[in-house]
Formats: sequence, structure tokens, C-alpha cells
Amino acid sequence: MDGDTYWTMFWRIAVPLARPALIVTAIFQFQASWTDLPQPLIYLHSDKLYTLSLGLFQLLNQYGPSGGGSGQYQLIIAGLVISTIPMIVVFFVGQRYFVEGIVTQGSKG
Repeated sequence: MDGDTYWTMFWRIAVPLARPALIVTAIFQFQASWTDLPQPLIYLHSDKLYTLSLGLFQLLNQYGPSGGGSGQYQLIIAGLVISTIPMIVVFFVGQRYFVEGIVTQGSKG
């Protein structure tokens, strides 16, 4: 460590210690962006640019009982299940960092 600059010490010491917290924060931010409905609803005006949340909202309006449909819930639930699969995959990929962060914080005296 002798002769290292503050920047290299930061990358060699602080970032590896903070990696679990940074990865968990990135997963939470990804999940918040994945399920965000109001912000894309404000900015997007074209059907071609809709996010998954807006597409599910459109599906609910089209096939739900309030949208004039006959309440075809099997289509709505199928869309919800398909939209949940990527978040489950992200959780299982990042699960190691959740546990590592808990172990690291729990072992301090």
C-alpha cells in the first residue's frame, strides 16, 4: 500500500468491502425501475415505447372487467407471471450478495 494514491486505495480497500451493499442497491434500483408505472406513464405517448408495467396496465384495461372486457383474468395473470420471471432470476443471481452483506454486518462486534 506504500506509494498508492487515494484513488487506488479506494479501489483496493473500500470498493471490495462495499461490493455487497452496492450490488444490493443496484438490484433494488433495477426492481424499482422495472415496476415503475407513473414515470413512464408521464413521459411515453407512443404504444411502441411502452414499458412492461404500462403494457400490463393496458392489458388490465383491455381484458379487465372495468375495461369493457368479460374479465379474462387468465390473460392478466399470465402477463403478470411473465413479467415476474426476470425479477426472480435477478434475485437468485444476487442472493449471494444479500447473504454476504448480512453475514458481514452481523459478524461485527
